[in-house]
Amino acid sequence: MKKVLILSLALILLLGITSRGTSAFFSDTETSTGNQFTAWVEEVVCTCEKFNVSDKPDAKIYKYNASGTPVDSFGLSGDNGFPTGVAAVGTNVYVIDHARKQVYKYDCCGTLEDVSKKLLKAVGPSSVGNIDGLAIYGTEMWVLSGNDKNIYRYPLGTAFSGPGDINAAQKITLDTDNKGAAGLAIDSNYLYVVDYSTSTPKETRFYQYPHPGGTPVTVSKVLLEYTTNNKLQSPAGAMLDGTSLWVVDDGTDKMYEYDITNLFDGVGIEENATSEFALDGNNADATGV
Repeated sequence: MKKVLILSLALILLLGITSRGTSAFFSDTETSTGNQFTAWVEEVVCTCEKFNVSDKPDAKIYKYNASGTPVDSFGLSGDNGFPTGVAAVGTNVYVIDHARKQVYKYDCCGTLEDVSKKLLKAVGPSSVGNIDGLAIYGTEMWVLSGNDKNIYRYPLGTAFSGPGDINAAQKITLDTDNKGAAGLAIDSNYLYVVDYSTSTPKETRFYQYPHPGGTPVTVSKVLLEYTTNNKLQSPAGAMLDGTSLWVVDDGTDKMYEYDITNLFDGVGIEENATSEFALDGNNADATGV
């Protein structure tokens, strides 16, 4: 009886130590018929959230729920210290690294599951240039490089099929006016590149590229903040949610929501955000969402 008790205790202790987010309770009570041992293990599962914002100095992902409330954060892998794009798909968060030219695949708790091959241009052995955004749609992984003036497509499964390099299967050349690419989003019909101009004050717009062909290009209205008519100055990333495009701004440390239909309806030249929320105080250097 004591041997069974010891083995059971050892097993549950092992579970309590090695299971992520697990807590354990033990009770050993002496009764008239011997020792009565009670144990339970509570599994606390971290959740996947709607918004996942990368922060370079912290090398972290900050998680926010659908209301924009900060929920949690997790640290990135040591090699993933220069995050410049994020894509959340199902129970995974993909983070692209500017320096490594690779994509790191995490579960929603922040456990590293896989690392992609090194991303090369469509032809030749050269890696992609400065990376400004990441988007995933089905089996497609798209990477934005403002430096190369291209959006590159990679087969998602092949990109994560082991070590080595992978050439892009397709490239879409950015519009000549799309000079300040800062983030990428995607749906079944379009790729959306958020762009800021070099004018004073800067002007932020979306360039809409048909998916998957890339042409013709449509340009959105100038993006304004939610409660003011100030123009967005420091876009750091973009994501799509249904009929809404979201932009994270590194200058105001906020997320802004825009209705796709209104942005591209051709009525007027500016569009206010339909909502906003502030980032966590520690998430002060956003680099992607």
